[in-house]
Amino acid sequence: MIISKKAKKSILVLALFFCLPILAKASSLYQVSDLITDSAPGQAVDHRIDFIVSQAVPAEGKIVIEFDSDLDMPASFGISDMDLSVSATANNYIDRDLGSLATGTIDGVSLDTGTPASITIDLNPTTGINADESVRLELGTNASYGGTGSAQISNASQTGVHSVIIKTYDSFDNLLDNAKTYVVMIEQVANTNTMPKVRGNGLPDGVLSPTVQTIMSLTTNYDAVCRFSTSTPIPYQSMTNFFNTSNNRYHSKLLTDLLPGQFYTFYVRCYDLDDLVANTDDYIIDFSIAVSGEGGEGGGEGGGEGEGAGEGEEEGEDSGGGEGTGGGTGGGSGSGGGRKLPYPLDEEVEPDLSLSGWAYPASRVNILKDGEKYDDIGTVSNGSFSFSVPDISKGLYTFSMWVSDPDGNRSTSYSTTFWVEEDTKTNIANILISPTINLVKTSVDSGESFDVFGYSTPGNKVQVELFKPDVRGVEIQEIDVNDDGSWQILFPTSGLDSGQYKIRAKTVFVNMGSSLYSDTINCAIGEEAEAEDNCSRSDINGDGKVNLVDFSILLFNWGSANAGADINKDGNVGLVDFSIMLFCWTG
Repeated sequence: MIISKKAKKSILVLALFFCLPILAKASSLYQVSDLITDSAPGQAVDHRIDFIVSQAVPAEGKIVIEFDSDLDMPASFGISDMDLSVSATANNYIDRDLGSLATGTIDGVSLDTGTPASITIDLNPTTGINADESVRLELGTNASYGGTGSAQISNASQTGVHSVIIKTYDSFDNLLDNAKTYVVMIEQVANTNTMPKVRGNGLPDGVLSPTVQTIMSLTTNYDAVCRFSTSTPIPYQSMTNFFNTSNNRYHSKLLTDLLPGQFYTFYVRCYDLDDLVANTDDYIIDFSIAVSGEGGEGGGEGGGEGEGAGEGEEEGEDSGGGEGTGGGTGGGSGSGGGRKLPYPLDEEVEPDLSLSGWAYPASRVNILKDGEKYDDIGTVSNGSFSFSVPDISKGLYTFSMWVSDPDGNRSTSYSTTFWVEEDTKTNIANILISPTINLVKTSVDSGESFDVFGYSTPGNKVQVELFKPDVRGVEIQEIDVNDDGSWQILFPTSGLDSGQYKIRAKTVFVNMGSSLYSDTINCAIGEEAEAEDNCSRSDINGDGKVNLVDFSILLFNWGSANAGADINKDGNVGLVDFSIMLFCWTG
């Protein structure tokens, strides 16, 4: 794709415009957030407050958290319901000890319960918090360091936006940094994505060539931070070994001081950053390191490594050269010099990558590699597809793919990030592409059915969900997918109130779980459907975020009339769409 000099200049001006407010706040706390477990009014919830300090908070300084007067901290809330941790590097949080008084290495905590509530943390006399370190406060039942929390802060009784103010002070009570974040009380839609949350692609695996170090890694299909131990069972919070994370989906750790002939087992647990829960079961990564050994005496035609004669199964020369684990049946001698392996290791295997999954018959799978177009391939009659990436180098990759159906409609994008190691063959299988969805008309009279249609994978079911924004409850209908991949259903509205609704779909695959959701379409009963929100349309891949993946798709379609990337629907993907995307950017 070629972008004109004028377009490039406009992009630069827009980028600078959106960066300037961030630079102007450099003296305040940054990356401030308060994640709560439920936004329903009146609900008792856990809070996880995160921020990064711009200026160091010295020993005997303090942190103050002030809650909106509509948020209620019960009188039973105490120190055991709080965890304070600090991280100098990404997600490697170290817990700090808390007590009623600041002394030694213990931080002192004082609480004003009720409404308005506040928390004051006096740092101990020996340990402060360095500039640019991340601070995390867990408040409620998510507190687990030194005891399990039992009391929670209650949400406001009415819907609306409520503030949480964070301040830091030096040891003389001079204000250092401050910031305000917000929590929102809404009546939620009670629907869930039943796609299972998976830890996978654990590497390395099998037998490694003799080495003293390797990269251990895994991926999660949800935002998480991961830890590991060398024994089991160890609770997540008690694990002291941390993975580094990329985009909260790819987790890696450099392992050193590996020994030849050793078998290694690591037990991995991850903490879900959305649901605020940790795994209670282990994901296991195990492998062994080969050794270099001297060939001993082998017999006849089966010379090889090791000592002694016996029934050998390895192939070799008469002289006994080559790799093997035992001697043959004869009486000759061999001096083969090779590796003593638990099982044979292919020599000089180039990295190889293959991906496969399920979409719709007679459709095209569009593939992006690290945000740039890689290829597009057709599917076969049952909707399956596969492709390989030969001659790929060692490294971290993100592949995104979406599918255009026979009517020209497109799925939401599926993205996966993983590490490719040397001398490995990586296979990413059972990629489940979301269905396409469309409506004959977006507004119907009370009692009339929505005529919903699209494409998916034959032999499975499409689950269609109709729900009203900001209202609990969801209506669900299921339909079988036809042999040609098409599906169509009349979704009844009898008994439903008039008003604005949204509709979406996902495919339920036999024995494989569910796909991501399709695009969400605005619709209405008894009135005209509202126009789509530009920020919703900026989330091109439908993952709930407006970020680099969406930007890559926008650039891929630059100058075209692609309906999925044409955010403002003016018939051209260009600077106006780019400007809207930047305004809606979530990262």
